[in-house]
Amino acid sequence: SGNARPVFAMTGVVLERAALAGKKGNAIKLRLASGSGLRLDGVYFGDAADFAGALGAQLGEDGVFSCCGPADIMFYPEIDDYRGMRKIQLVVSAVRRSRGMGA
Repeated sequence: SGNARPVFAMTGVVLERAALAGKKGNAIKLRLASGSGLRLDGVYFGDAADFAGALGAQLGEDGVFSCCGPADIMFYPEIDDYRGMRKIQLVVSAVRRSRGMGA
């Protein structure tokens, strides 16, 4: 049956951008920055209202979320292979307003 996928957490992550993605708007593409300045792309598969509610964010008519302060995230890393471009992205499984000291 194989090993379970490892899940990681980061606190104090800045959501530089969060926007609906996918033909049905069933994903949220993220641009994340850690407290140390590391920037990564991420994706969240889940309900947009739950995502916004967890962060106190609003979804604009353009599909972009007004982001709030730092967030805590749970994620696993994966290689995103889109149109021949391979890069690391974080698949975010949970998000909340940050209660920590930073990543």
